[in-house]
Amino acid sequence: MTKEKTTTSEAGSRARWTAVEETVRKDIGQRIRQVRELAGITQLELSEILGTTQAKWSKYELGMNMPDPMSMIEFCAKFGVTLDYIYRGLVSSRCSREMVSRLGELEPGQSLKIPRRARRSPNTERG
Repeated sequence: MTKEKTTTSEAGSRARWTAVEETVRKDIGQRIRQVRELAGITQLELSEILGTTQAKWSKYELGMNMPDPMSMIEFCAKFGVTLDYIYRGLVSSRCSREMVSRLGELEPGQSLKIPRRARRSPNTERG
């Protein structure tokens, strides 16, 4: 068996990718936080609506973890944004344009009303 040596070039490339991944995670986290805050809810309320933990959403918002696709699909469906907006910051679909339009109409301190479909239903209560 031979040990492979890591070249300086490989180490530099890996470090650059790590920095890019960190930036992407933080950008995604900021967009998640923006949508949540504009909906006027806390991380705890968000976790209750989606049936997850507050810690999970905190780590997403802080850029510590990359959101899993299934959680983000549900988040986007509940709050009227698209995956393109959350993951890439692109306002390219009707859904995202409507959300951005609503964001632009808010007065300072005003929050969005949570769409009825986003409210937690009684059958999702945890025991």
